Amino acid sequence: MEYERPSGYELTGHDDHFDHIELMAQSPRGETVAQAFVRIGDREAIEAWPKRFHNTGLSFSHSICIYAGATRRARYVVPFYLHARSETDLDGARRCLAEAGEQVLIQMDGPPASAHWYFDGNNGFELLIPFQVFDAFYSPWIFPLYADIAAQQDRSHPGFLDLNIYSQDYAWTFPNCRGRSGLYKIPLTEDEISELSVDEILAMAASPRPEDSYLDAHVGKYAPWWFTDELKHIEEQFPTCPKCRDDSAEYTQDHPVVPCIQAIESTVLPEGTRHATYYSLAAVYAGLNIHYPEIVARLQAIDACNPILDPNDIAKAAEHGCRHPCHPPCGSVLRQYCPEGGCKRSESKQQPKD
Repeated sequence: MEYERPSGYELTGHDDHFDHIELMAQSPRGETVAQAFVRIGDREAIEAWPKRFHNTGLSFSHSICIYAGATRRARYVVPFYLHARSETDLDGARRCLAEAGEQVLIQMDGPPASAHWYFDGNNGFELLIPFQVFDAFYSPWIFPLYADIAAQQDRSHPGFLDLNIYSQDYAWTFPNCRGRSGLYKIPLTEDEISELSVDEILAMAASPRPEDSYLDAHVGKYAPWWFTDELKHIEEQFPTCPKCRDDSAEYTQDHPVVPCIQAIESTVLPEGTRHATYYSLAAVYAGLNIHYPEIVARLQAIDACNPILDPNDIAKAAEHGCRHPCHPPCGSVLRQYCPEGGCKRSESKQQPKD
């Protein structure tokens, strides 16, 4: 007897309807000059976005996340995606993506017709599997899961898959946008990416091509179970994080501004202070409802300016912070970085509620 996987509402307690994406227009230097939220089903608005900036030299993309509301503060789901590229071996990148994509589809038992393949217009190839195929629901472990799957596939073809694209900030370039090479990002069929030569694909990319990724995707028979089981597996690899299990809280990168944190994130920490600062900082991050994966990323960004000897200490600090979340304590090592001489956020937390 077969059993249907519980719905997202039954698994998370949230009856979310994921139907918003964020559109972006970017300069050649990668700066975002315009952005707007639209419903993912509003094809007219999506197609009109590049036309608003005709002949401006801008590139166009949208958030890889599909949000439950018109804000980055909302919960989100993410399609599965891979990007293989190479400046010197484009055919190797093609073969890598074709084989990696085939393996992922086998693992999730996803319908082959649900996969969308692309030449990226520059030096690589992309795969996208719509979130509807595995009936995705929000989890803070989505990006760690996808990064782990990409890392597994990278072992078969080292050096082709981009392992640094799994975050909420990643933007998906519009199909039929022209790349730096002068070629277009074009959709490909499974047969084309598997059988055509690179020269044949480059010739096709000299002009735009019809694109059908807005067509409805259907839920795979076993793919939802795959998604649920893989999330559980990846979560078990990370430390227990009370905030990640707080279903009453929304995951967001738009956290309240805390003066000491703002100062630390823009400075180079001197030797002899980094470990204590990282532990205190991780606890405050957790208190602001920042989850373990993002805490690690933030600490790594700070540490990159003056790296500690053992990078594993960052994960340990993040783990400790998740288990002991707190609000900014003015008596801690963070106080010396506060430009206001004391954290008003910390004081306000001690005020009784009305």
